Amino acid sequence: MLRPHKVTDCPQIGFARLLLLRLVAGSIATLVGTQFVEPPWNLGTGASQATMAMAGCGVSLAVSGADRTKFLLFSLAFAIFAALSLDLIHAGHPKAGHITGLLLGTLMTRAF
Repeated sequence: MLRPHKVTDCPQIGFARLLLLRLVAGSIATLVGTQFVEPPWNLGTGASQATMAMAGCGVSLAVSGADRTKFLLFSLAFAIFAALSLDLIHAGHPKAGHITGLLLGTLMTRAF
């Protein structure tokens, strides 16, 4: 049976590192994303970049074997599929901010 997960429930990383990952990777990914959009930039899109950074963290945990629960795998599939589908529908390609967030989240988790 699946137990409920909380944001603070990531013993592999810890709350402080998870918060740092979300803030740093999300901010950098938002900055990268604005470089490919005509001014005036829509800076309110940072939440999706930070969400992709968290997905990158989950990808890293799943690939390393630290967490392969069905809950994590379903959450990753849902988040990545939703973001990339919307990118393809609205922009015709994956957005740079989303890809950057995913990669930074994966790399920062590996560094932790």
